[in-house]
Amino acid sequence: MSGARSAGTASSPTIAPAAISPGSPTSAEGSAYALGDFLRVVDPGAPRWLAHLTADLAAATALVGFDGFHLDQYGWPKAAIRADGTPVDLADGFVAMLRDVRAALPQARLVFNNVNDFPTWATAAAPTDVVYIEVWPPHERLADLAAVVTRARAAAAGKPVVVAAYLSTFATGERSGAEEALRLTMATLWSHGATHLIAGEEGRLLVDPYYVRNHPAAPETLDLLTRWSDFLVAHHDLLLDPGIDEVTGAYADHYNDDVDVTIAGASVGGTAAAGTVWRRVTRTAYGLVVHLVNLASVTDPRWDTPHPTPSDLTGAVLRVRRVGGGTPEVAAADPDGSGRLEPLEVALDGTHAHIALPPLRTWLVVLIRAR
Repeated sequence: MSGARSAGTASSPTIAPAAISPGSPTSAEGSAYALGDFLRVVDPGAPRWLAHLTADLAAATALVGFDGFHLDQYGWPKAAIRADGTPVDLADGFVAMLRDVRAALPQARLVFNNVNDFPTWATAAAPTDVVYIEVWPPHERLADLAAVVTRARAAAAGKPVVVAAYLSTFATGERSGAEEALRLTMATLWSHGATHLIAGEEGRLLVDPYYVRNHPAAPETLDLLTRWSDFLVAHHDLLLDPGIDEVTGAYADHYNDDVDVTIAGASVGGTAAAGTVWRRVTRTAYGLVVHLVNLASVTDPRWDTPHPTPSDLTGAVLRVRRVGGGTPEVAAADPDGSGRLEPLEVALDGTHAHIALPPLRTWLVVLIRAR
């Protein structure tokens, strides 16, 4: 259950008959959990195993000079019985493992792979440097990515959240459709406060959990990644700050009437639904931020499937409740546009202000600062 996956498949691994040691969890058939015929799954919280593991990691650090370690797992089993009859809760075992490794290597950078969100609820507060999650079915849609990140941030105690969402569509589909899937995936993750593990070395994309099966990115795709990554760095405080709060339900829609967007000929809503513009509102240290993600041309909002390049949506109007007699300052940024916040004209109408927004491509970030 700890260590690197040599095969790295997301499907259920082969449970091979194996010699059973007292520290090995066993399946219902009584055989040791194993991958193929050469790797055995161990109880990650067993004291003897932890003594062996931490000694090996400390030796590797001293001899090779590693700065840190990625501690991996397979995502299974969740619970087991050891051959000596001891029940094993893997969530507890992983927390014990991370605490022991941290104690042995206090200066090391530690990353643990919460495969398919297991067991993020337990390990997010453990002594790692980031909360890292590799997603698989049933986390297949953009809304699922949003929910995974929201849960992780709530438990992360301010640590960065990283999601590995491998876009196999680059290896199997047409480039423009895969690039729109990439845009929508990044927009979803970044707007919810997480980063996306997708870029490899030497212009490669991660399209498979076995990283040797990577994909050489086209120059256009590398330009897209560069442009969007620059956007993320430039607007880091509006996107990734741990203190950002989700406030859509408290501010948007008719009942609240504090912040909302209308677009002629398009449906705007608070969920990642096909054929709509996905509108979210967050509260940051710099003001309210409205995220608009264009799903108007999307028929099924799965993140790992090609999507059509959207038509620009024009005629969007932002309505903002004024604070006192002030005029809010409003600016918008598009990673496929100038890449920076551009001030917008504000028209006053009694208790509210109205702002004509620029055309919506895939993702528009709108900052509202009350004055």
